[in-house]
Amino acid sequence: MTRRWKKAACTAAAAAALTLAAPATDASAINRVNCDGRWDFVNILTTSDHLCFANDGYLDVAIYNTGDIYSGNNDFFFYYSISSPAGSGSRHLRAWTWNSGTYNDAGRRGTVRSVESYRP
Repeated sequence: MTRRWKKAACTAAAAAALTLAAPATDASAINRVNCDGRWDFVNILTTSDHLCFANDGYLDVAIYNTGDIYSGNNDFFFYYSISSPAGSGSRHLRAWTWNSGTYNDAGRRGTVRSVESYRP
């Protein structure tokens, strides 16, 4: 019986050590939310929709026909692509900054590929 308790105690200790030793990773907490008239969120306007994002983090997206982007109370990075001429780029908007379609593709809007937000 003593041997069984020692084995159980060793197993529990090993599990606890592995749990404590595992590296912590940052959570991708940015998420899409209902805009509900709020401009403190990141606001992305397309030709057909108005999207909002809240919280810090990084998220891969595909937001087509993007026009205006407002950073709200966040420092905000977005990465985009255009089709003709083929290309891509990124923009950084400081808190309370408006970006008005400066990456239009010959009259067509660009596609936002990822968003990253954090509080200044």
